[in-house]
Amino acid sequence: FGGAVVKSAQEQHFVPYASMAVIINEGERAPIGNRLCPPYQGAAGGLATCGPILTIQGREVDLFVTPTGTRPGSVLEVGDTFVFSGQVWPTLNVAVEVTVTSPSGQVHSFLDRASPVGYIDAEGKKFTVTEPGAYTVHVKLVQDRSLPSTGLAPDPAIVVDGRTTMEEYDYTTPLSAILGSIDSTYPFFVAEPRDDITVGTVIDLHVTSQGGSPGMRVPSRTTVTFDLPRDAESLQYTVTIPGLMTKDEVISGSSSRIVIELDQDELYSLGYTNVVLGADSMEITLVGTLEGQWFAKALNLRGVSPLGGEPATIR
Repeated sequence: FGGAVVKSAQEQHFVPYASMAVIINEGERAPIGNRLCPPYQGAAGGLATCGPILTIQGREVDLFVTPTGTRPGSVLEVGDTFVFSGQVWPTLNVAVEVTVTSPSGQVHSFLDRASPVGYIDAEGKKFTVTEPGAYTVHVKLVQDRSLPSTGLAPDPAIVVDGRTTMEEYDYTTPLSAILGSIDSTYPFFVAEPRDDITVGTVIDLHVTSQGGSPGMRVPSRTTVTFDLPRDAESLQYTVTIPGLMTKDEVISGSSSRIVIELDQDELYSLGYTNVVLGADSMEITLVGTLEGQWFAKALNLRGVSPLGGEPATIR
């Protein structure tokens, strides 16, 4: 991001600038190599051979948003305010439609546009949550204006909502605006915290070596165990890192113990790539009902020491 202020005796202007880059593995997509490309693989002019911005779970990603307000897996309490804001990638002026569905089916909808550098502010996109449970947020992005890089607009517009197919642009599956979500949705929860739910973690390490140098112990798997009071029901958990939702699981029936295994190879396949497990922040949120009331327990794994749970056992 950058900007300049241009002033004269008669007027003044603010000139914003933004761009994005994606780091790929060395030698990937050879012989294309390092390159600068307009978005959308030629759908609005420019080269048509650059490929998608990202590929996650085998699905192409060419336009997405990082929520910065109420994010995937966030936990609110009754009376708190849901807020949608975020940063669009690529950094472009796109149309935004947000639909929030409450546990009882009540719908809140918001329409807006991102700024010229892709920022979606929170103005007019908030409401007070009044019922506990799991909420669903659906995000739709539409690229319907010309791109600064080519001066052309896609025709028809690029629609990213997890539903719309665009065979005319050779997309084999609908594009999703939320990383890690197939249908362009993400959940957040309204519940009460519970101090009587304990969380244990075990982190497996393996030894690696490069070029004959001494081995380094690197986390390869984390096991997280939630011990619940009896009769816990309507259980659901999410696993997220900033900007990416890797798991959103609903558990049938009741259970007094939930075990979540996070394997490094599996996380890599879900899009959690090029980061050693345990080297970045990861949040696990478990919600459910007890005696008719919604509860929530959130665990933040940062390094190999969980915040909000018992000290990690390393083996």
